[in-house]
Amino acid sequence: MAFDDELEGLIVSKKGKYVKLTSVVVDKLKQLILRSSECDKVIASHHLRADKFFEEFLWPNVSGKCTDNTLFVVWVCVVSRVQSGKRLHFNGDDRAKVEEFVFRSVQVIKNDQQVLGLKVWAIRFIRSLMSSLDIPVLRKVLEPVFSIASWRSLKHKPLDKFDLQSSYDTMNEKLSKLTKRQAIIYNTLSLFVHDLCSSLTSLEAVTKDNVRFYKEIVSTLSLILSQLPTRRFSKTIIEHSNALQILKYRKFDLGYTLELFEYFLKFPLDEFTGEMETPTTLKARYDERSTTVISYLFTHFSDKLGSAILDSSAAIAPNLQNILLKLDPSDIEQMLIHLKLSTTCPDFSVDALSYLVLEYLSPPETSSQTLKKYGYLPMYQSLVQLSSISPFELPNLNSQFLSLSDALVRTYIDVRFGAFNNISNHIVRTVSRFKKTGVDGKLTGSSRHAIKLGSYSVESTVHFDSKLDSIKNTRVTLPVELGNSQASHVSEWNDIKTGDVILLVKLGDRLQGKGSFEKCGIENVCSLHVESVANKNGSKKLSSNSRSFLIHAIGSHEENFENMNLLLKLPEALKDYFQSLKNIETIVDYPDSTLEPWFVEQILGYGDHNAGNFTKLDHRSKLSLKSIPCDIIEEALKDFELDWQHDSKKRRVDDEIKKSYDAEIIGKQVTLKEGTYQPSLNYTPAQLRAIVCSSLDGLTIVRGAAGSGKRSLASHIILSNIVNHSNERILVVTKNEITLDDLMDKVIKLGVKDEYVFSMTDTASQEEKVKASTLRITELLGNVGDLASLLDIHGAHDNDPLCATNFWKYELQPLWESFLHKCKSCDSSEALLSCYPFKRFGKLNIDGSQDFNSTLKAILGHYCEIANLFEEIERLGPLSFLTSKKSKAEYLLTLQAKVIGVTASFLEENFTLLQGYNVHYSSILFAEASQLNIHESILPFLVDSKGTQSRVIMIGDELNLGPSVLDSESGKVVGLSTSLFEQLINKGAASITLSSPEGPLEVEHIIVDGSTEEPETGFYHNLQECNAIIDYISTSNEDLTVLTPFEGQRAPLQMMVDGKFNGKFTVQTVESFRGCRSNTVIVSMVRTGNYRFDEKLIHSIYQSAISKLVIVCSPAYKRDYGFVFV
Repeated sequence: MAFDDELEGLIVSKKGKYVKLTSVVVDKLKQLILRSSECDKVIASHHLRADKFFEEFLWPNVSGKCTDNTLFVVWVCVVSRVQSGKRLHFNGDDRAKVEEFVFRSVQVIKNDQQVLGLKVWAIRFIRSLMSSLDIPVLRKVLEPVFSIASWRSLKHKPLDKFDLQSSYDTMNEKLSKLTKRQAIIYNTLSLFVHDLCSSLTSLEAVTKDNVRFYKEIVSTLSLILSQLPTRRFSKTIIEHSNALQILKYRKFDLGYTLELFEYFLKFPLDEFTGEMETPTTLKARYDERSTTVISYLFTHFSDKLGSAILDSSAAIAPNLQNILLKLDPSDIEQMLIHLKLSTTCPDFSVDALSYLVLEYLSPPETSSQTLKKYGYLPMYQSLVQLSSISPFELPNLNSQFLSLSDALVRTYIDVRFGAFNNISNHIVRTVSRFKKTGVDGKLTGSSRHAIKLGSYSVESTVHFDSKLDSIKNTRVTLPVELGNSQASHVSEWNDIKTGDVILLVKLGDRLQGKGSFEKCGIENVCSLHVESVANKNGSKKLSSNSRSFLIHAIGSHEENFENMNLLLKLPEALKDYFQSLKNIETIVDYPDSTLEPWFVEQILGYGDHNAGNFTKLDHRSKLSLKSIPCDIIEEALKDFELDWQHDSKKRRVDDEIKKSYDAEIIGKQVTLKEGTYQPSLNYTPAQLRAIVCSSLDGLTIVRGAAGSGKRSLASHIILSNIVNHSNERILVVTKNEITLDDLMDKVIKLGVKDEYVFSMTDTASQEEKVKASTLRITELLGNVGDLASLLDIHGAHDNDPLCATNFWKYELQPLWESFLHKCKSCDSSEALLSCYPFKRFGKLNIDGSQDFNSTLKAILGHYCEIANLFEEIERLGPLSFLTSKKSKAEYLLTLQAKVIGVTASFLEENFTLLQGYNVHYSSILFAEASQLNIHESILPFLVDSKGTQSRVIMIGDELNLGPSVLDSESGKVVGLSTSLFEQLINKGAASITLSSPEGPLEVEHIIVDGSTEEPETGFYHNLQECNAIIDYISTSNEDLTVLTPFEGQRAPLQMMVDGKFNGKFTVQTVESFRGCRSNTVIVSMVRTGNYRFDEKLIHSIYQSAISKLVIVCSPAYKRDYGFVFV
């Protein structure tokens, strides 16, 4: 009988009801689980029934003193419930029972005589409870595990370092007051982390059961380290135990669990403050450790080691291992004690002990290095995505956090959610006291928190913020008439002040069988912020017991404030929630302090549910377009007002519809004039609209398939931003360097000066710019020497930029001022020219026939050229004093770059460095937005500390493959495999769609029959398909590209292709080829049971081919998915 069926037969009767829980049933259930080769399936199979069995029958009828078999069944049911994503339900009355179960579970884990299978389930049980620490009972029961009491196991307690001596003394005092039984439980639980580490450091022979047990321990420790509250004291215990180092030394095959453990243990987060550790802090710690080791070696072993100690100080990592090999194991053991590290080790060989010292001295990784290594954000969503192991082995963080900033963000959301929930209940309680009666619809009833409304005024307003952006609001003036209300009610209403939140309710007829609002008759609810409170005559209200006054309030222009009949105020307990949110916003450093408000609202969900509907057009903007066909303008800018100057409707006949026009756009007004030249690019309407919108403030989203001209459009958008915002910079972000280099080249070919385009990843081009600028300084100084010679002014004026600047300031400017005085007495152009001191320098373009005014204008223009010469010398002057090429390149970046190009990975690695440049940019263009994850999309906003971004342009294809994640299934669950670009589109953000490339795609299927026709789970290689591709290439003269979804098929296929065709063809994965196109593409789909139909993968394959696509697959695949390519 199958495992699933036998399990159901034990717990469910023939009538479909649960059987009575007897010792016989419990024994059979335990034996079934232990003897099954698929015992882990118990957490995945029939979990719904197992949950009900636990909640409705098992838990109410068991006690902490139950049999061991019943204890085991409880473990299984709790693990099953948590694994199935269901919440555990324990209340205050369950504390003693839960505590007893946890205590007994820990005893099972510590018992060396217990079966490893039981130990595994005991650890899983405790880990399941740890993943639900948001439940108060579980926090109280497990508090000893994560308290400072856990440091009792340490020989060297870092109490002084963290100023925790008083906390430690308070804990000891608390323990002394416990009963004997309570003290035993508390002490046992406080040693839990230490005991787990001891199990790892006292490793036995490598067996399948041992490895399974160690995996459970490592997964549990990872969960503890992944949450700041549980990490605080546990991290020190784990570090001192050397558990990670010993596991790595013994090279146990623990799979991804070991990488997960190392990630959490080394993550650069201060466990006592919740703040990220800076690179400076990490380097200081590394230097301190290195100094300590060198000092110890020099002090104790200078005779034995000689000068090798001093040689190691410059490069400690390469040399230390050789130095330590000269010592005895006992010597290194004493060193470990001096370093306050555990000396527990699998063996006491020099090699093993030296490994512990070397690991202690390994340089710590910065947050950017950690992110690059593991490819995800240090937040709980992305932590789950890290591991490719089964979901059960991953930490279930719930609402826990990793950093103080993240905690504040979560607090913000929790405060908002809790406040809104309470406000909803308050509205229902208050409004239920009123009722709409009669034909005239009058309201009857009363409440201290609500008053009936008569007539009131509503008007739309527009004001401008600090950036002069127009903001629409609705101002509502509400008369408050308290009449014969009680004095206490009058006092409460008079207590309303500026900034308070009030509510308007439209109450109608009550409905039956609906939600709570409908049952009360609530048809609409709107919220406002009080702007001011005034007397009826408009003067400032001073009285605190007025029974008649006005409330002026501001609300969103998108809400309907008409026909409301109730005004509600919030009770004291809820009044301050809005200010609480404001307070949190002011101290959260990521990402609120640097992101634009619309971005925070759109992405993080702050504000109202419709946040993010920001104005895309800035009426201050003035844009210019040159020579665009008028039919394209009309199609692209349908919602703009077109003003045809000197061109009546009669003249605009069909044969002139292609005539080109120059356009000037202010707000939504487009003024058109006949173009002066033919267009250099035939824009489509979508492309033109994208260029116009991207030059206006706000978010512009452009969608397009492969071949639709996204990269070319991106270069024209960059050009438009430079032309229309000449004094501002644009940051260009791509996924890879190839795209970035190609985009920068396109921008230069469009006519943008090379000195304005700066690629952060292209060191060669940076060196060329430095070289060109250095030569330019030499050329300019030569001109200065020529000018000094012509003026017969002797001196070393052309030696360096400083001398040239002084020459300009103290010699030339006085000559110019003298000339201006002489101009007053000149009455002819000849006299004017004779007084001009610089007439022999350069080209003055005066032949003597010009009149006085023309001569004066020419002289002014000539002088401006000389002034620009010295201004350029002053700007480039620091290059002559800077020594390194890197510092010169950085200076040029801050001086003249208008287009700054970076890859996402470069931005991560050099985030702090780029911030230090203090370079501000007003536009961000994401050229491959659909391939960037949320972290890569937010970082560009944070580099600019002023948060000056006014324009954000995202270009991509949301139907193509999204961001790369280590585990695609986990990535889908937590949303990290979905780009910010796609998230915005899914939220309904307006977008511009480029037309797809024309032309039919020829699709051919090559069917491969054979023994591997049906899928095999976990198998990613198929030799038959490799041979089929070799045969096709041999008979084809086409220029083609070979693709496959899996690396397991790519590698052997590349070997076969190389052997047959001498490296003529390159085999790539679909993911690595995305964004590129080839005339003919042949794809090996590889039959595997792990393959899932992925629309984005299929779309990426389809878009990779220009004219022909060849699919090599099984008959089953063509039957199930072949229609997609038709």
